[in-house]
Amino acid sequence: MRISYNKIIRNVVFIACLHVLIILLHPFIHAISEFYIEHLKFLFSDSLKQFKFYYPRYYLPIFITTRAIKYSSILLFPLLAYSALKTINRKSRNLTKHFRDIKNWKVYIAVIAISTLASSLIFYYYFPQKYTLDIEFNLFISRVFISLNVFYWIVLFLLNLEYCLGKIRDFFSKPVLPYSLALTRILFFGYSIFLYLIVYPLGKGDFTGLSKGTLPFLTWLIKLTPVSNELYLAFCVAGAIASLMIVVGYKTRLFLIINSFIVFYVVATPNFFGKLWHEQIVIWIAWILASSPCFDVFSIDSKINPQHTKKKAAYGFHLKMIWLHFGLIYFFAGFHKLWVSGFDWALSQSMINQIHLEWFENYNKIPPLRIDHYPSLLHVSGLIVILFELSFIFFLFNRKTRWLSVIGGLAMHNIIGLLMYISFSFLLQAFYLVFIPWNSLLTKLDLIKNKWKIENSSLSIKKLSILIPVIIFLMNFCYGVFRINSYPFSVYPTYTDIVPNSFQYLEFRFLDKKLQNIDLWEEAKKTNFRWESFSRFETVIVKDYREKVIIDTLAIKQQWNRWANGVPLLRNIDSVEVYGVEILLAPEYQRDTLYKEYFTTIYP
Repeated sequence: MRISYNKIIRNVVFIACLHVLIILLHPFIHAISEFYIEHLKFLFSDSLKQFKFYYPRYYLPIFITTRAIKYSSILLFPLLAYSALKTINRKSRNLTKHFRDIKNWKVYIAVIAISTLASSLIFYYYFPQKYTLDIEFNLFISRVFISLNVFYWIVLFLLNLEYCLGKIRDFFSKPVLPYSLALTRILFFGYSIFLYLIVYPLGKGDFTGLSKGTLPFLTWLIKLTPVSNELYLAFCVAGAIASLMIVVGYKTRLFLIINSFIVFYVVATPNFFGKLWHEQIVIWIAWILASSPCFDVFSIDSKINPQHTKKKAAYGFHLKMIWLHFGLIYFFAGFHKLWVSGFDWALSQSMINQIHLEWFENYNKIPPLRIDHYPSLLHVSGLIVILFELSFIFFLFNRKTRWLSVIGGLAMHNIIGLLMYISFSFLLQAFYLVFIPWNSLLTKLDLIKNKWKIENSSLSIKKLSILIPVIIFLMNFCYGVFRINSYPFSVYPTYTDIVPNSFQYLEFRFLDKKLQNIDLWEEAKKTNFRWESFSRFETVIVKDYREKVIIDTLAIKQQWNRWANGVPLLRNIDSVEVYGVEILLAPEYQRDTLYKEYFTTIYP
């Protein structure tokens, strides 16, 4: 393939000039944003009750209109980009014809991404940082970097719409054998039995002393849904039975539908009590497989009603939709790191503080390799993580680059798990099984017959089996864009926080002299209680007290109940003194307490 270096240079010069222009316009853009924050932001953020107070007669149409504008704004950027480009194209066709050189699009995108990243880092490190306004200059740089690249991708896509849609159509409609889908069914629901019988009842099935909270768009269902330890266990057992029937493939469609309701209850219910665990992918995969022909082989149903083995597009479509959900998880994690925190997420002291915080939340568990002693390596690694997360979904579309996503994702999780104890092993890494190319493996090992027909029927969005995965994907895409954490649709953890070098939490002291020698952390380690899942609640409690001088005793009791549910020894304690504490996160300085104050005494 011949690459036009002149066109590459034109691309780089065009984007670089645009980049510099936007950066220099920062003060003007800041003034506009300040006007928006002061005079218009409330229109898009305040609640319906507040609108009723502001505009008693017209609150409903105003509220609906502003929300429609807010949630349709995702379409504004591509439309503006396309209309601007058409205008420029009419003025000078030479200016944009390099966008139409689709043969070299991978090279152009890579060059533009690298060049804008390099110029962004130059601005980050060397541009005079005299702006300390509401929109920080470093954050502005990262948003310009994202916007320019998204602009380039959209322009390239729209000007080569027929070619791009053809490639997407080929990706989804390629006929494949049914064995990968069937074995994914067997492995996923076989693993689901383990989740139903072990992971969920033991790790999430105790709701004693907890009160229900809220979730975006789901509060109504949380109020209506009955929850008890006994009912939850019954659903877990029912889910295991349904999964077993799906594994053997008996009445598979019926049990897939039954499991679709069960899996939502089992996975979502523990999140109704104020703490949200991101395990939605279990629901997504179960629902997508429920709409698929995953039982056409390797099932009792296929023995009862035998069919000729064919290559069909439907056998690959549902697996590919699951792949793209992995892509969404990673893409929005990288996107929001840059959009919310900027390059500071990777290149500031926050990167080191984040590692210290994870160690502290795991009861001061410090790994043998003190990676925090190599800050430059951490900064580079943080930047690589962001770029990999943004690229993951695009690598999936090509068979030659797909392995980069799979191996890279597993490597990233395991390295982070080794150094920071965040691995997502049970409920994310385990589901990488969907990437195993069983069709190719079985064919190469001569374990399946080489005689089959190819069915060239196209995929129709009018079919429910195709529409359901598409709707699930679009819902998760919208939740990802707006960073909405909920169930069953959601963005996954983005870890966008800029972490300070200190941490605030609650310290519990037992008044009973017989129990005063108990080491709370040691007891928690014995029962594998994951304090890190709840520690940020304690930070909020301490911050609220220090800022507002208000003690949230209900939140403190709720937090103690979480401790007691996770550490059985604590259930027999009659009274506990609660203190707010702030310490430095660096292991060498944790003995130096920055703040400590008595809050209250609770009587569980």
